[in-house]
Amino acid sequence: KDGKYLPSESESKRGGFDPKKTGQTNDLPKFGEAPRLNKAPKRVVPPELNKKPKPSQDIFQPISYNSYPKDVFGGNVPDNLFAGPGGPGSPPNWPPPGIEAYWLPNTFGLATTKEERSRLFQNILRNKSIKKIYMNALAAAGATFTNGVVARTQLLKSQDADVFAEFQDALRVSGRADVEVVPWFEGTGMAMNPQKSSAVSQTGTTLFGVAKSHNAVLSKYLAGDPSVPYIDILNPTVFATLKNLIIDFFDRNPTAKEIILDDHFGIPFDVQDEVIAKHRQQIEQDGYKDKPLSWIREKFTSQLLAIKQELTKRGKILSVSTHLFPPYTIVQDSPDGNVEKNWALRYGNQDIKAWLEQGILDEKSTLNVQLYRGGTPAELQALKKDYGKLQSDIRMLTGELEYPNGQKYKTVAPTKLPSISVSLAANKEKTSRESIRQQIDIIKGARINGKPVKMAGFNFSQFLNAKVDQGG
Repeated sequence: KDGKYLPSESESKRGGFDPKKTGQTNDLPKFGEAPRLNKAPKRVVPPELNKKPKPSQDIFQPISYNSYPKDVFGGNVPDNLFAGPGGPGSPPNWPPPGIEAYWLPNTFGLATTKEERSRLFQNILRNKSIKKIYMNALAAAGATFTNGVVARTQLLKSQDADVFAEFQDALRVSGRADVEVVPWFEGTGMAMNPQKSSAVSQTGTTLFGVAKSHNAVLSKYLAGDPSVPYIDILNPTVFATLKNLIIDFFDRNPTAKEIILDDHFGIPFDVQDEVIAKHRQQIEQDGYKDKPLSWIREKFTSQLLAIKQELTKRGKILSVSTHLFPPYTIVQDSPDGNVEKNWALRYGNQDIKAWLEQGILDEKSTLNVQLYRGGTPAELQALKKDYGKLQSDIRMLTGELEYPNGQKYKTVAPTKLPSISVSLAANKEKTSRESIRQQIDIIKGARINGKPVKMAGFNFSQFLNAKVDQGG
């Protein structure tokens, strides 16, 4: 009454929210449209003041979360997913300064409509501490950008969706010329089966389809999910498809400067025997009959070098994301023989040490090290310990420290080492805003090899939705 809203449209059967499935149409205001009242105010407003406000980049209407795809959140959509710093449920300086980059995966952000992505992008750009966005370019479900190689994921709700073009539009509106957008290629060592998921295009070329037609779909699955099998990235046709997609991205997005490959870019430990069997003849021809695992790693390294060479021709930068790695590879710490302590090498056959030694990752690159340790006291202590280990690993690579096994390895000139970025996570319900601040404080101000260590957040919306601590 009197110019105030009656029960809000999102709570009213007369509005767009329809929990009882009455069939009412959604009549919420469109983005940029003036708010509507359920009843006109009693006081008369002068005609010259009775004007709809013009759409503005400074006005962000709250969206209806009820239409958000339930399969993305399991039915539980965060209350303040698109609030942005200073928005509902978010204090003015949240997410906090210190984290300069965020990863935007398909889930929790990109897998929605163009209008909702636009609001998400603009809310991200309101946070002045954010300088870099890692945008998912290739997920297991397909690409997120216009290309001539593979089909786009159906999660984007539109056949012609291009999240990079959409983000560029948001950048122009925001006036933020200081934000860099980097394509993140996640769907590399695995690909979603179109027959088992509606998230994948049923028409057009998919990475899964390429792998299937060349006997390169493997028998194990990512996290045990039958819809996402691992694929043999050492298969020449599968690899050529991935490389062509990367080249295609830069041909269509010439202003982009860098690409980052995911930690899933590899041959996982639990399928490496299957990959060896598929390539047995070539392995023996190449003289690796008694050391097939070395063949896998060297072949994989040569593939990465081929990508590096294509990017160098175009003046672009290759970066990689991986988990914490010790530079040494073998330790005698298990009753069943030699066990590799190097997670990246053991799990994905990513020989990060060789990539650094050979200059595939160089001084222009970023090595993003995923330290997803959470926010409990024990996890914070683990973060401190593992970050300390990372620091000593780099010092071993440069020859400043000796390796624990006493071996002598090729050293890397400090001036040729990449910048180090540390990824932090807020993807657990127990992660609070205070624990995120504590994670940031552990890394803040640190330097490795004379360069400042950057911090990246795994998934902007999960940081945004972290639990509010008692007292705010």
